[in-house]
Amino acid sequence: MKEIYDHYLENTFGSYQPCKVKRAQFLFNYRRWFPQPGSGAKVLDIGPGRGEMLDVLAECGVTDCTGVDLSEEIVRFCRSRGFVCEWTDDTEAFLLRHENSCDLITVCDVLEHIDRNHTLPFLSAVRRALKPGGKAIFQVPNMAAEDAALYYYADFTHVAGFTELSLKQVLMTAGFSRCELHDYEVFCYGGIKEAAARLLRPFFYAWTRFRRRVIGSHCPNIITPVFFAVAEKGSGHENSF
Repeated sequence: MKEIYDHYLENTFGSYQPCKVKRAQFLFNYRRWFPQPGSGAKVLDIGPGRGEMLDVLAECGVTDCTGVDLSEEIVRFCRSRGFVCEWTDDTEAFLLRHENSCDLITVCDVLEHIDRNHTLPFLSAVRRALKPGGKAIFQVPNMAAEDAALYYYADFTHVAGFTELSLKQVLMTAGFSRCELHDYEVFCYGGIKEAAARLLRPFFYAWTRFRRRVIGSHCPNIITPVFFAVAEKGSGHENSF
């Protein structure tokens, strides 16, 4: 996969410009969990892409933010935009060198790239890098969505998939004390098209749930194409795998 990651911006995103839609979505979905401006809280963004999460954190007044990535190209790009971004060839080891140092860690569109054999050690390392009471946000494609294959196979480097049940399963196994699951809202701009989509979407989801119940299929609560978990590190000694 190294060949792909070495040129990830060009080969995957096709652009060296931040995505305005993703930036708006991050702001809409995650702002409520950001530290308060002036709090001195430390935030780590794993897999910053084109810097959209670092953008919205800065907009919300969070000043101590660092990105970390396996791709040297992404690190160079984020640095060119004025962000603090570090390169590592071993994210798990990087996290373990920074135990109990972060108030918030964002992990958006990353877990699906991690081999299953490394998922639990990686999640445990994320937890250990958090301060007691700190939180981590994990955003993933939803394999319970109607068009899950479009998201899973859109990127050749995807090697794992999650539903709300399996994501909570691995997070709790990795030792997080609490885990909340949320839909990821994609319509954040307004306008006629988004208004129409918001109006029609509940009927589509209702039909999907009805069809699955009729055929006796499993029917999770969250069936949006993307969803996320907010996991908390407790103040005690949680069990780890």
